[in-house]
Amino acid sequence: MAISAAICAAKQGRRVAAVTIDPSRRLTSLLGLQNKRGQSKKVSWEGVPQPVDIFYVDPQEIFRQFVSQNMKPELFSTLEANGIYQQISQNLRETHNFAALYKVESLLEGQQYDLVILDTPPSDQVVDFFESPRRLQKFFSARTPQEKEGWVQWVQEKGVRVAEGFLKTLVGGDFVDEMDHFFKVIGDLRTKIHSVSTSFDRSVRSESAKLVLVFPPALDKVSDAEFLTSELAENQIVVDGYVLNRAYPLGLDFGNELDIPEDSFEYRLYNYFRRQKSLSTQLLQDFRSRRQPSQASFSIIPELDNPMDSSEDVLRFALAVQDHWQSLGKS
Repeated sequence: MAISAAICAAKQGRRVAAVTIDPSRRLTSLLGLQNKRGQSKKVSWEGVPQPVDIFYVDPQEIFRQFVSQNMKPELFSTLEANGIYQQISQNLRETHNFAALYKVESLLEGQQYDLVILDTPPSDQVVDFFESPRRLQKFFSARTPQEKEGWVQWVQEKGVRVAEGFLKTLVGGDFVDEMDHFFKVIGDLRTKIHSVSTSFDRSVRSESAKLVLVFPPALDKVSDAEFLTSELAENQIVVDGYVLNRAYPLGLDFGNELDIPEDSFEYRLYNYFRRQKSLSTQLLQDFRSRRQPSQASFSIIPELDNPMDSSEDVLRFALAVQDHWQSLGKS
């Protein structure tokens, strides 16, 4: 859906960047992103006047770039050899999320694009994702204990999510020295992390930013969307649109009765899908009623039975979404 939105915007002649952290294997293959982790790829389609720049983010490399660009070279060379830094850059979710947000913010600051689309992690990680800059800033800004056990507890108290295996390699008498060196060297980064955090917060809360939740018509997924909306609201982040995806098969005219025997398989199948559409519509209406007085948009997208074997199939899928959208009177 994110790539479809990017293609439709490019078809309008807009300059678009699509940022993805963990694309599906199929999309990676179809768009030729296999060897593009940490790089961008310009993807073009016939009939689309503007190519789409797809950025396949390598969080560890982006975080490395951020640190190296905001630190004297001689200091960075010593920091790279520091065990604490290596563990934080490789294993801490906050640094990975921060790297992706930093990439988005750099694209926005460059003003090279009319639209930047970010495909976020799964729903259970979205709040952590947006909170990463603040947590990282808090993490880098306080005095730390001088022993390993106390430091791990301190990290957890700061709200930073410690990855599996984090700090396992940091044992013995080197720990205190590594910690002392790390926090002395990264001192200048605190101001920059605060700057990026403030800038991204401003961007994501601006009128030009739109956050859209896409979820299928299943009760547990609807509950997830409601919970996520509440969690984001506590962080003053507003959801601007909800899309109930793959709600019913496209192409069936549910407005007319079929001229086929009622005891036939085709008739039973038709009625099954008609009920599926009705239930999906009711599900979204109920969801919308609980969101009032929300100004968000609420939409249903049918299941588009398009083959996905080539880049051209991705284009056809995007255009099918666009045609459906326009059939509803939406731009």
